[in-house]
Amino acid sequence: MFKKTSIFLLTYLIISLPALAENRPHGYPDFFEHSGIINSINLESGLINIGDIPLYVIPGVVVHTPTGRYMTLENLRPGNNVGCKLHKSSNGNTIINELWLLPKGSLPLKLPRH
Repeated sequence: MFKKTSIFLLTYLIISLPALAENRPHGYPDFFEHSGIINSINLESGLINIGDIPLYVIPGVVVHTPTGRYMTLENLRPGNNVGCKLHKSSNGNTIINELWLLPKGSLPLKLPRH
């Protein structure tokens, strides 16, 4: 049963990839190191929770939009779909390098963990 389910999910993913790419705005990367829905933002502490992951962000991080314009971190809201590139700081914190505001429905398919 597990094998059939895995084959089905992989087939679905392969078939869905072109559709996911079509939802991605022009100039956006093919893949993000992390993506999800913003749950909370606290710019004073420099933390954004994307999905269930708290990530640090520094002022001035570039936020790309589907229109090709940039926006500031202050314009982001809980509920926004985003993708990001990350790096590790010298003290081990995960820090957002760049953010992309994503259209609703464009988040990558996530396979269930077994």
